[in-house]
Amino acid sequence: MNRRAAQRLTLNGVLHEVEVVEEDGRTTVLIDGKPYVADMQQINGSLFSLLLDGRSFEAVAVEQPYGHEVVIGNDIFEVGIEQPVARGSLTDRVPLEGAGSDVVRSPMTGVVVEVVTTSGASVVAGQVLVIVESMKMNNELRAPRDGIVETVHVQPGARVERNATLVTIRQ
Repeated sequence: MNRRAAQRLTLNGVLHEVEVVEEDGRTTVLIDGKPYVADMQQINGSLFSLLLDGRSFEAVAVEQPYGHEVVIGNDIFEVGIEQPVARGSLTDRVPLEGAGSDVVRSPMTGVVVEVVTTSGASVVAGQVLVIVESMKMNNELRAPRDGIVETVHVQPGARVERNATLVTIRQ
């Protein structure tokens, strides 16, 4: 059975077209037209096993009011689901960057080991902002996009709960 499903997803504030194509027992995910061979199995609850282009990942997906928060390794992705779209060009697509502030949240309960940035600092996507220790592991929490650090909400030694606001970034 062949099936196709198209969606618009926001990933850390940027809109993408995602299409899932199932043909002959094989699943291909097209993200902005780029194909990835994928397989995902739910292990239990919010834990999933993801095989993407031959690479294996464990993912935790937690439903949030805006969609889902997905944690893969030390990376946190905020995924929102837009209305389904017809196949076609996305030349009119506009990134949601600059549409307010992005908030970097702790994906786990832990202790802030280090704050690598300061209020007013210019940051680039992927730059380490805060390091949180949880279960004897240091987790580097990174900027979801380029911008200016508006507020640092924590300091070293602070205990944080899961989903606690750590840093606010604006464009």
